[in-house]
Amino acid sequence: MDAQMKKNKGLAKLKDINKHFLLCGWRDNFDKILESVISSNPDIEIDSIVLVNEAQEQIEQLRSIPKFKNIKYISGDFSDEETLTKAKIKNASRALVISDHSQKFSQLEIDSRTVLSVLTMKNLNPTIYVAAEIFDSKFENHLNLAHCDEIILTADYERSLLATASSGMGYSNVIS
Repeated sequence: MDAQMKKNKGLAKLKDINKHFLLCGWRDNFDKILESVISSNPDIEIDSIVLVNEAQEQIEQLRSIPKFKNIKYISGDFSDEETLTKAKIKNASRALVISDHSQKFSQLEIDSRTVLSVLTMKNLNPTIYVAAEIFDSKFENHLNLAHCDEIILTADYERSLLATASSGMGYSNVIS
């Protein structure tokens, strides 16, 4: 019973897991992001997804949904080496770092933690493919220096999408 409680709270150690997918961070509508990740990556099995964040309560609720019950979870700061080691970062093949809203952080703090997490991930596992989301383009150079494979500038994409929609050509329908 103790082992199950630790597992539910993200405190249990992961058993041997290889070539898994790390999804770091949390925000509202996380379940929709997770569903999109699963549908966009048919090669990834549900039980090879490891969530890493500090939104323990929300993740417990998420894992109560039958389709998400086998997703693994590590509770902790995903920019911390110890937390990433618990998530078996050295054996992971891919990681997605989304802007973390699990705590009351400013956008500057959120982007700084994203950069730190990518730097730590690439230091622990240089071969991992990392995609990271940031708000402010001034952090893009830092992510490039950290060898981030893919950078998502949320604010720029939103502006571009809005501007494209204003043209009346229906491009936003194509994108969605």
